[in-house]
Amino acid sequence: MPMEYRRFLRQNDILALPVAGADYHPGSVLKQKRRRRNYTQWVRIDMLLNNDEEWPCKLVEANIVGLDVRRRLSLQGRASVKEFGLGVGGGLRNATSVTYEIKGLKNLVFKNPNVLIRHSDEIEGYIRNNRRRGYRYFVLERLWYAAEFIVKFEGMTKVELKAALDKYAEVTGDAKFKLNTKGKIIVTADNPTVPFGFTTWMRIP
Repeated sequence: MPMEYRRFLRQNDILALPVAGADYHPGSVLKQKRRRRNYTQWVRIDMLLNNDEEWPCKLVEANIVGLDVRRRLSLQGRASVKEFGLGVGGGLRNATSVTYEIKGLKNLVFKNPNVLIRHSDEIEGYIRNNRRRGYRYFVLERLWYAAEFIVKFEGMTKVELKAALDKYAEVTGDAKFKLNTKGKIIVTADNPTVPFGFTTWMRIP
C-alpha cells in the first residue's frame, strides 16, 4: 500500500519545497523567514568557496526500495495544477481532486560525500557572520525528485482530460507523459530537474 506523502517526508527527514525550482543544488543555502513556508536561495556554497573541483554532483536512485508514495490534492476552486514537474495550466473545471502516486525516486547528491564536512567551519562561519535576524538558514545536502509517477484526476472523463492535456500540459526537463486506457497519466523522467524536497545538512535558526 502506498505511503501517504506527508508521512514519507517526516520519516525521511525531507523538507518539502512549496515552490520548486531547477536552480536548487546540493550546497545551496536557503533562507526562510520565520512562520513562513517558502524558501529563498541565499547563496551557493560551491560558488562561494570557489573550488569547482570539489563540488561535482550525481543523480542516483534513492536508497528506498519497493516504496510507493501517494499525494492527494483538492482542486476545488483551482484552474490549474503543477506538481513534480508536470503542469496542467487549464481545462480542469470539472476536476475535484488529483492523486499522484510516485513509483520512482531519485536524489541529487555530491560525488564526494565528505565535501560539506571538510568545509563545515567555513560554511557555518559565513552563515553566522552574514545572516539576518528573523530568518532560518538551511544547507542542502540532498535533493529529492519524482522520476516516475502516475496521475489520476477525479471528476473528469478521459475525453475531458485528453483535451486539457493536449492544450495545457507542460513538463520540465526530459520528462515524458502519456494517457493510458484507464484515464491515468504516466510520467517518466530519466533526468528530472525540479525537486519536490531536500535533506538538510546544517540548519541555523
